[in-house]
Amino acid sequence: MNMRRGIDVRYAGKNSPALYLFQRALTCATVLYFIFSWSMTLCGQSLVPESLIAKPIETIAHRHAAIITINGPIDRISKVSVQRRIAAALKLKSSLLIFKINSRGGQVTPAIQIAELIRQSKVPTVAWVDRAAIGPAALIAAACGKVVLSMDSAWGDGQSMALSGTAAAKVAADPMADVSIPALKSLQADESLHPILILVGMIDRDLKIEEVRNKVTGTTRFVSPGTRAKLMHVETTLPDHSKVHPWVYVKAVKRSGTLLTLGGTEAVRMGAAAALIHHAENLPALLNITAPNIPVLRLDFLEKASRFCSAFQVRFFLFVIMLVCGYLEFSHPGLLLPALIGLTALALFLGGPMLTGLANWWELGIILLGIVIIAFDFIHFGGLGLLAIPGFILAIVGMIASFVPMGVSGLAAEQAFQTGLGVVALGMITAGLIIIVFIKYLHITPGFRRLQLKPVPAVIHSGTVSNASADLLFVGAVGRAVSELRPSGKARFDNHLVTVVSRNEFIAAGLPVQIVEIRENQIIVQKMSDDTGPVVEPAVQD
Repeated sequence: MNMRRGIDVRYAGKNSPALYLFQRALTCATVLYFIFSWSMTLCGQSLVPESLIAKPIETIAHRHAAIITINGPIDRISKVSVQRRIAAALKLKSSLLIFKINSRGGQVTPAIQIAELIRQSKVPTVAWVDRAAIGPAALIAAACGKVVLSMDSAWGDGQSMALSGTAAAKVAADPMADVSIPALKSLQADESLHPILILVGMIDRDLKIEEVRNKVTGTTRFVSPGTRAKLMHVETTLPDHSKVHPWVYVKAVKRSGTLLTLGGTEAVRMGAAAALIHHAENLPALLNITAPNIPVLRLDFLEKASRFCSAFQVRFFLFVIMLVCGYLEFSHPGLLLPALIGLTALALFLGGPMLTGLANWWELGIILLGIVIIAFDFIHFGGLGLLAIPGFILAIVGMIASFVPMGVSGLAAEQAFQTGLGVVALGMITAGLIIIVFIKYLHITPGFRRLQLKPVPAVIHSGTVSNASADLLFVGAVGRAVSELRPSGKARFDNHLVTVVSRNEFIAAGLPVQIVEIRENQIIVQKMSDDTGPVVEPAVQD
């Protein structure tokens, strides 16, 4: 009874029960629509008909076409690989080249070179911005005859090649101004393919772009403020002989201080892109490709390996391996295996970046010079002395510089330098911690026990070490070096072969040595002087 009364009261507050039911039905329908839209989006489908998103843009049927993928930051490998794959696509008799782009950042010079390769193509080209063509990759997309964007993709934001100073102001006044900047020259070369104002807006912060509309014809244009001011003064005579100013200001598309980045819808609306697609399956119909299958040409194994070795995470790992193996070889001369592993790590540390355009020959040269100086000091002076300091500095500077791409300046160069500095600094700390662990526990590590003598307690009673080896290893004990001590090596005390370290001197194999100090994990020896008389090694005690 009370429930019925509550319903009556709610109805009484409305004009009629029918209106109340209609509002409830409308609310339910709205909620169901949003739920259905959300579920369809998760399933990769759109409520917008594909015919409204992507219409055919190629009138000529293509029997053969090829897709060339451009993924990740643009580098020298990208340029060499794209050149190789363009040649492979032409061998397949492809009449259409599709560049599938998903790239953010990278080097400007290889991007300009790829754009030039695309312009030189004798067959039509299409840029398919699958996810992003940000930074240098924007130049590659602009060089293609047509640009197609997927949903939620982005094209533009050339921060790494942005104009500044007088050049930016000059280009803002005239997008075709003669300014000797390679990235700008590349975009100006594509003026006939895409609106030059839109392209320049991707690299010029000073440029302003405004939208105007002709209220008579319905035409929309994207112009500079100067052109907009001229259009505002244009006068048109209507059929009834009345005169009007048809052009009206709509909004600012790009303000000063920003770089233009276009989504799919904006790119199509502004005339920079030819179409917007939602599914990759619709690409053949959009480009009028009649072949049942479109070959996809990707990076080969060597290109992938070179790019993998250029990743800063991998270079950090290789740098740590190089330092640790260097320590093992210098502290235990003659092992060779740590030296081989360390040199391999150094080759990979520099080889991949040199192929991708990160490292240069001068950087490799100063790194090798630093290593030679360190080795020379170690071999001829028996330790890491003052001569090794400049060698160490040269090697570190060269390794940090190898992270900065050639031809990069400004913010991009600063970020690359910070990455290199971080990798080298953290790598040295990590390697130092690993070396400390090795010093303390190498003697109990399986496979490495023979490399290091078990630590001898530095507790001395009556001139001898208080442990089981006190009869052989004590301060003043005399033995003979069986390997070169530079400064570490092997020495024999009676019939025991142990690892010793000379006191900052080189001792040739076969010379007599004497223990001068016993530390927790080292036995320090020195070469016997010529006036000490004949060496008498301790006899074996029963």
